[in-house]
Amino acid sequence: MTRVREGRVLCRQGTLREGWDAPATDDAENVARLKAFSDALAQLYERQVRLFVLPAGYLYASSWPVLEAQAERLQREASPSGIAYAVGIDLWPDARPQRFAVGNGLTAFTAAWSSTTGPVLWQQRSTSATNQWTATALECEEPRTLDVDGEPIELLTCGEIFNERIRTSVIARGVPTVVDLGHVSQRFRVHAGMKILTRYGVRTALCSVHCGPWGQKDCYTAGAVTQSSRRADITVDRDPRLEIAVWDCASLAAT
Repeated sequence: MTRVREGRVLCRQGTLREGWDAPATDDAENVARLKAFSDALAQLYERQVRLFVLPAGYLYASSWPVLEAQAERLQREASPSGIAYAVGIDLWPDARPQRFAVGNGLTAFTAAWSSTTGPVLWQQRSTSATNQWTATALECEEPRTLDVDGEPIELLTCGEIFNERIRTSVIARGVPTVVDLGHVSQRFRVHAGMKILTRYGVRTALCSVHCGPWGQKDCYTAGAVTQSSRRADITVDRDPRLEIAVWDCASLAAT
C-alpha cells in the first residue's frame, strides 16, 4: 500500500499577507524549511507514509554547491526512516551550470529519493503550453519516475503538466500516479492538465504547492472524480507552516 503525502506551505508572518507563502528566495530560508521537513518526517513515519512531497521552490540555492548540499541534506534526513520524498529546489539563474543551459534552461529542480531508485535530481523542462516546444522530444519523453515500494510515481515540476508531449509520454508508459510540484497556487490552473492525465489512464493525479492568495484545490483523482478539501491530516506548526494531506493511492484505484 502506497501512501502519498502532499504538502501545502503556509507562512504566518513576514512580508507576505497572512496565510500566504511563496517559494524560497534566499539560502537563509532553508534552515527553517529543512527543520519543518524533518519534523514532518517524524509524524509521517508514525502514519506509515511512504512518499512525502513538497512544492517546487521549497528550498533555494544561490550556487550549484549549495543546491547539491541541500539535496544531500534531504537524503540524510529521510533515509533512516525509509520515507521517499520529492522536494523542489530553485537555483539562482546566474548559478546554472552550462550542462543545464539546453532547451528552456530553467533553474527549478526536483530532488527526490527512494530506497530503490536512489537519489535523483531533475531539471524543469518547460513552464507552459507556450514554451513546451522549446524542450526537445528526448527531454519530454524522459521518465521522471520514482519507485516507491514497487509503485511507480511520476514527478512533474510545476508547468510541465501543461506540456502535451510530457503528458503523452506519461500516459503511454502507463504510470498510475502523477504528482506535480507546483510553485504557487493560481486558483487551479493545473486542474486542466490533471483532468487530461486521469481521463486517459492515469489513476491519480496530485499537486503539492505553496498556498497563494487565490486558493487552490490540491488533488484530482480518476474514478470517483473527487477533488480534495482543504482539510489537513497533519500540520507542522512552524514558519513556514506545513499543511499535509494524505492520499492512499492503492485504495483510490478501487473508487
